[in-house]
Amino acid sequence: ISKYKNIKCIDRPNGGLSAARNTGIVAAKGEYIVLLDSDDWLEENVLGQLYNQAKEADLDVLIANTKWIYPQKTHIEKQNSAEIISTVTNGTDALIKLMQAEIYVPMAYNYICKREFLIANNLNFKEGLIYEDELWTPQVLLKANRVSASGLYHYNYLQRENTITNTEGSQLKADSFFYVSKQILALSTIKNDTDLKECLWLRAAILYSRGMSMQKELNNDVK
Repeated sequence: ISKYKNIKCIDRPNGGLSAARNTGIVAAKGEYIVLLDSDDWLEENVLGQLYNQAKEADLDVLIANTKWIYPQKTHIEKQNSAEIISTVTNGTDALIKLMQAEIYVPMAYNYICKREFLIANNLNFKEGLIYEDELWTPQVLLKANRVSASGLYHYNYLQRENTITNTEGSQLKADSFFYVSKQILALSTIKNDTDLKECLWLRAAILYSRGMSMQKELNNDVK
């Protein structure tokens, strides 16, 4: 903070990841938002390239790419988002194409979003929820009119055992899976698009199944 004038530290009561992100989006002054979790890191000198692409095409959302960093290896998807989305399109089309290509990344940090677009559409993260990205990302894409993709792998996602999403089951996690799957089913009805409905129903089914597995684990622990 003392070295860079554009760095701001915000102290607030701990409300979880969603509350922290929402606070940051409101307080931000930049034209585009890039999210970064505490364990992870961005590639060097990548933000300027992402901004230039988003700005030049006047994008609501620019989709980039993530590397999964494991202790013994780094996982990179067989295709990157730019190979699937090669031109400017709408968010519904982008979501369908990514899901059908099986490279859809629900994590919010994979998407560089125009701040004005997020604010105008009240695209906040649901507070008190785990796996909030699973709901926020399709909500964002279904509202976006101008979306494109970058070939850059901008984000390094560190895989550790004791993270929020990797630790053993809890009732909040199971309930979050059930809630998000229900909300995704609701999203599938807002547009008369068969491909979109099929993709969202499949995603909802996957999340519901995870919730059921977690609930079964919890019930066994109680016994």
